[in-house]
Amino acid sequence: MVAYPEPEKIDKEKVLNAIPFGKKEIKLINGGITAKCVFFKEANNKADAMFFANATTTVLVDIWNGLLFKIIFLILILC
Repeated sequence: MVAYPEPEKIDKEKVLNAIPFGKKEIKLINGGITAKCVFFKEANNKADAMFFANATTTVLVDIWNGLLFKIIFLILILC
């Protein structure tokens, strides 16, 4: 999930290509942070604001289809 003040301007494919492997999905929402900054025409600034995105990822790791985790969990409960 990516929260950005102007989510329609996010290049979904570019973001997804940054994830090296696995099932990839992206959800863009309105959010993030907009902060005022100093406008310098000489620096080729286009606006007097800075935009910051907030992003999260979810990673699921399947260890032997969860079998090892289930065995360890049962042993801990039975002890």
